[in-house]
Amino acid sequence: MPLTPRRTTTKLRRLHPEELTHIGAVAPSGGGTIRSISLEGLMRKWRTRADELRPYTAPTAAAFERAAAELEEAITTYLMEPLTLAQAEAESGYSRDHLGRKVRDGAIPNAGRQRAPRILRRDLPRKATSLRTTEPPPTLVGATPRQIARAVVDS
Repeated sequence: MPLTPRRTTTKLRRLHPEELTHIGAVAPSGGGTIRSISLEGLMRKWRTRADELRPYTAPTAAAFERAAAELEEAITTYLMEPLTLAQAEAESGYSRDHLGRKVRDGAIPNAGRQRAPRILRRDLPRKATSLRTTEPPPTLVGATPRQIARAVVDS
């Protein structure tokens, strides 16, 4: 008799900060910030885990290998996508004219045609301001810039 997987329902629950710290999802300080890992680091981690699990459970190791391969394929597909100058402008922070000039000069390889240039996402230059986080600058509640300046001068 062949075995068929049973349908199971998973009940989701909210984890407390100490549980999240235990599994490594939150900084040990309990500050509520999630540790970040690069996608390449995640691929390496999955492949390492597959190598560790292979002697004990080959199907699980194969699943980790498959997941790492799928992630690698998705990253490659994303980075190899040709962008129009308008799309590249939105992602890079540089103007269309500047990007077009860079393509004409050969500083950025042209992934399109002569009169219809395209830039691969992996070749896209990033403006330093677009690399910053979008976190708003700190402000003093209820104080105008004039009041702040006056407080600095008077102190």
